[in-house]
Amino acid sequence: MATTSQRAARALTYEDYLGFPDDGNRHELLEGEHTMTPAPSLYHQYAVGKLSYYFHLQVKEGVVFGAPIDVILAPSTIAQPDLCYFGPAKRELLTRRGAEGPPDIVVEILSPGTARYDLGKKRELYARFGVGEYWIVDADQGTIRICTLEQGEYPVAGERLLGRSEVLTSPLALGLSVPVGELFWPR
Repeated sequence: MATTSQRAARALTYEDYLGFPDDGNRHELLEGEHTMTPAPSLYHQYAVGKLSYYFHLQVKEGVVFGAPIDVILAPSTIAQPDLCYFGPAKRELLTRRGAEGPPDIVVEILSPGTARYDLGKKRELYARFGVGEYWIVDADQGTIRICTLEQGEYPVAGERLLGRSEVLTSPLALGLSVPVGELFWPR
């Protein structure tokens, strides 16, 4: 395995990623750069659990995974989205290593430790690698931002912002109908 000084001189790869510690933190490789965040908050996990529940209950085709799951987009880009959905046409991307290609839908729940990446680098990477929809959940605001891929990017003009009183649906996950307010920890 390469030393720290050797890693700084080159982009890290999947082989380097396999050597990261199993320490309870979330390790990702974004364009060869190692990122690590601590375990998510209770509010974060509540939203992930509820959204996963609705996928399992309502979407009859395809499969949904919660983190941790390796989404291998390139040898130097391995993400661990909070939730990812693969429709029936993308099930062949699922292997023993993880998901070897872009999901139809990726969900990230904003938290202080991840917001910078979720709103910046990850948004750009998910678009570049062809993720059909990118959902950004803001538990503090009680909103979900739906970004839909158009010509290799998520145009701001095409975003949908859903509040607590609205219902989330997606043409990529047929049958899904989520009352947005139910995703957030009761306050």
